[in-house]
Amino acid sequence: MRTKSCFVCRKNNITFFGKRNGYDYFKCNDCSTIQLNPLPSEEQLTLLYEKQYSKSGHHDTSPSKSELVKQYLWNDIKLAVTRYLPKGSRVLDYGAGWGGLCKLLNKNNFQCEAVDQSEEMVAYCRDVGIPITLGDLDSFPDQTFDAIVMCTVFEHLINHDEWLKKAHTKIKQNGLLISLQPTAHFASFAGTILKKSGELPDLNGAFSAPWHTGLISCKGMQILSERNRFKIIEIAMGSNTRREGLVGLLLRFIEVVNRIAYPIFKERWPLVICHIFVLRKM
Repeated sequence: MRTKSCFVCRKNNITFFGKRNGYDYFKCNDCSTIQLNPLPSEEQLTLLYEKQYSKSGHHDTSPSKSELVKQYLWNDIKLAVTRYLPKGSRVLDYGAGWGGLCKLLNKNNFQCEAVDQSEEMVAYCRDVGIPITLGDLDSFPDQTFDAIVMCTVFEHLINHDEWLKKAHTKIKQNGLLISLQPTAHFASFAGTILKKSGELPDLNGAFSAPWHTGLISCKGMQILSERNRFKIIEIAMGSNTRREGLVGLLLRFIEVVNRIAYPIFKERWPLVICHIFVLRKM
């Protein structure tokens, strides 16, 4: 059922932004978050993830492709974990996919385990020795972690407030939530320019309905964090995914430009595709 309010700032000020794969994206005129409207139900998405996501063509259709596409993103998260936590800290990789980030963190002497909802991806991880659980945060009823990390996962959530409240209970006091995710800034800028007759471009997977339920702005992340007893202690520019051909060259060119412009303009710079958010539990 369609809603009139933004799920992030809760203001009744959202307008139609464009269509993708038969789904409608709306944009909030207060916090700038872009969101599916109506949102699919959690039950619908859970079933889709379990049975279809690994074959959907959304980025990492195989472990080797996942490593090719996301290796620089994983390294960004590893560096953030290393900046804030000592070696040996217990980390949960939420939405781990084929397990590449979990493997990297364990290789760097963190105690990382993974969780994912894809049966195929979990089976692969178990076959290669990556510690993983099929499920979600509820699969760890009596456990807490020094940090929860997420690589291009936050944009897939349905009920962000409910998820953050659960995450708060799974993170130790003063522990961290570290998320690298595509944000609304580039999607809004490029989507406005490139959409045709209301149909949004794929935009390197940014508008991947129904998987991407919300592309949240930096302002929106501040609102969500404070409402759910987290404090953002760092917002940084994330690396771009790696692609072949002309798309890959364009993404690398944008990244070079961003490394020059972002230190000057910070979150106001519109060409940053992904941001890294480091949240501390309060």
